[in-house]
Amino acid sequence: MRKGKFTQVASVICALAFLTTSCAPTAGSIVGSHVSTARYSHLDCSQLNYELSDVKQKLASLSHEQGKGRGADTALLLGGLFLFWPLLLAMPFVGKDHSDPIADLKGQLTALKRAHAQNNCY
Repeated sequence: MRKGKFTQVASVICALAFLTTSCAPTAGSIVGSHVSTARYSHLDCSQLNYELSDVKQKLASLSHEQGKGRGADTALLLGGLFLFWPLLLAMPFVGKDHSDPIADLKGQLTALKRAHAQNNCY
C-alpha cells in the first residue's frame, strides 16, 4: 500500500473513532440511576400519578434536547471532516450532554412505577 493511501485510511479510521466517542450518547442508551422507592412511599395514588406524569414530561424534554445536541455534534464533526478537519481541533462541540439528569429521571421513573404497583394504584 502506498504511503499516501495508508495515511488516508488511517485518517478515516481515526475520524470514525473520534466520531463515535466524542458525541453525546443517545437518550435510549443511558442507563437509569438507582432511586429507592422509599423516596415515594409517603405519596398516595393521585400524588404518584402526578409525579409519574411530571417525570415522564421532563424525561421526554431532556431526551429531545439530548438528541438535538447529538445531531448538532455529528453534523459539526462530519462537516469538519469533509471541509476542513484541522478546525475540529479548536472547535468545542455545541451539543450539551444531559446524560446525568436523564439517568436520574429514568431512575425516578422506575422507582415511581414500583411505588405505584406497591400501593396498588391502577
